Amino acid sequence: MRRAVASLFCAVSLLFAVGCSASPPEALHPAALKAEKASMLQDSGKGRELSQDEVKAIVDDLLPRGEKAVELIYGMTVQAKIPQSAPETDGADFFPVTGPSRSLSEIKKEVEAVFTPQVSGEYYRECLSSDDPVFREKDGVLQYNRNHRKYAALPEWQVDTAILMRQTVDEITVEMDVVSQGSEPVRQNLKLKKTGDRWYLDSELILS
Repeated sequence: MRRAVASLFCAVSLLFAVGCSASPPEALHPAALKAEKASMLQDSGKGRELSQDEVKAIVDDLLPRGEKAVELIYGMTVQAKIPQSAPETDGADFFPVTGPSRSLSEIKKEVEAVFTPQVSGEYYRECLSSDDPVFREKDGVLQYNRNHRKYAALPEWQVDTAILMRQTVDEITVEMDVVSQGSEPVRQNLKLKKTGDRWYLDSELILS
């Protein structure tokens, strides 16, 4: 009987010692939990919330390329072979383009590299498909309409004044000052949309 009691006492003592030596699970700090959750979302392909500085960096990258594409499709940087003797006309007046782009497909490639399909389509309707287009192709030659409405300069979107207004996994809206020539700054929204792993401008850069 004494042997049985002694054996039982030893077993209980051993179990107690093992239990005490095991460390309790560590509770994660709320900030660590949030970081872990953000990491999981990113790893699962759902993305993560961007900081204000990260959003500004994206806008700062997209805007100059967007402005370059808009200047191209509106013919602001076009080089065309226009004879000095060519008479002035009131209607559409087309001349062969010598640069920088030599085809409609090249122009569209520049636009679609930075703008969403919806915004690209708006530019195409005004500049390529209207009754008074900026460009056309005739017999395989890109031509420029010198009488299309011209813009001396694009509005200046001032990224340093940008404020993040709305953010989802694949859409961002920022508000910033926009200065048109001879006008006071106005606050305008600029929208971005993500397709795959790339962000695109989802707003037109010329104010209506």
